[in-house]
Amino acid sequence: MSAIGEILRASQKDESYIKKLRDSVSGLMVDLVGYQTWSWQERWSEPLVRLVYYSATTLSDYQTLGEEYTGIVQTRGNLALPSWSRRFLAVLLKSFGARIIELCIEKGENADVPGNVKSRLNQLQSLIGLLDSLHTCIFYYQGLFHDLPRRLTGIRYAKVGPASEDTRAGFRILGHIATLNLALNLLMTVIKLVRNRKHDQQTDVSEGTRGVVNSEACLLCLESLGTKGGPAATPCGHLGCWTCLLESTAITGACPLCRATCTLNRIIPLQNL
Repeated sequence: MSAIGEILRASQKDESYIKKLRDSVSGLMVDLVGYQTWSWQERWSEPLVRLVYYSATTLSDYQTLGEEYTGIVQTRGNLALPSWSRRFLAVLLKSFGARIIELCIEKGENADVPGNVKSRLNQLQSLIGLLDSLHTCIFYYQGLFHDLPRRLTGIRYAKVGPASEDTRAGFRILGHIATLNLALNLLMTVIKLVRNRKHDQQTDVSEGTRGVVNSEACLLCLESLGTKGGPAATPCGHLGCWTCLLESTAITGACPLCRATCTLNRIIPLQNL
């Protein structure tokens, strides 16, 4: 089995090469099609570059540049090379897994669905982040699978040549720190969910009236619209007092009426309403 430090160095080396390739591709595409056209497709540049990089190395039965640099090879845990199909699945998950999940959540948030569905999507996004952090903690303790795609496909690493110095004790300390950070993030997530639930009860807005806003009163303070700081609107089109919307969004990070994701800098003050 290879040392944890070697796996991390190999990963960092590969990521640096992938970043250089992505920057080169982005610069070339901007020159060819223009920045405005390329900006709509740039989100797919990194997954595609990552796929090309691993196709030229892992899927072609070669070590990646990072693996060659640290002297490690991929195995199934018994010093046998992983099958091509297993490596192909790992490459697909590593290249497109996170981007596809992000795209699905984004489409769900922008779709015309009930507010509680959008709230569940936000919770799912937080859960995925916590799951990734949990996997990192496990890696620091065990040193077997560096990322979720390799864990799901059972691909490990083995050292070629003399064994390196055992540094597992040092990485266990990192594991303790990462576990503490994960526990704090989990606590903050639970607190946020409790606050969102309390806020839903306070606003008492039914799903049947979603998207229908009384233009004469703010549904948060129940006073005339614009009484507190003037009228304002969320990106999803709901109206309220400027101060009311800012205070609610600062607590929940979502629209107080439909629960769509909303940040403070996206609340728009309205003039002449």
